[in-house]
Amino acid sequence: MKSVSEGKIRLPVGDGGDRPAGRPGKVSGFTLVEMTLVLLLLSFAALLVLPRMQPLLQSTRKEASMRRMAGFLDGVRTRAVSTGRTMTLARDGEDNLLVVRDEEGGGVTVDSLEVPGILGSVALEPKEIRYFAQGHSSGLVMTFIDEKERTSRIEVGSFTGLSRIGR
Repeated sequence: MKSVSEGKIRLPVGDGGDRPAGRPGKVSGFTLVEMTLVLLLLSFAALLVLPRMQPLLQSTRKEASMRRMAGFLDGVRTRAVSTGRTMTLARDGEDNLLVVRDEEGGGVTVDSLEVPGILGSVALEPKEIRYFAQGHSSGLVMTFIDEKERTSRIEVGSFTGLSRIGR
């Protein structure tokens, strides 16, 4: 004898398409209006936040430039030690250009670096620094003054010849 359930056809829960069961004719997802509204709100939030981030971005750029300058100074020291010659670093005239000269090679310019504009103007005390073949230096304080009259410094120790970023 046949059971009752053998003759029945079972229907699938969903229709196999992208419509959920129980909601015929309704497609799930976001409409173009909803997505446009979300993008508009995100754009508005970005317009409010970006101006407040500018000082943070500028201070990050300034810090990176200071590190680059200190790295350049340490590179001059390394050049003096590796070549066994005395190197002199000084400003080139009134420009924000730093020039490295080989004293024992007739004062020939071996390297130069322009001080990035974000650091402002630069003052050297004394006017030049000498890096000796043994690794020490004559010492230097390099002071930067930016457009808002804020100062920052790089100091080069006379005993070690290494640079240090100060405030």
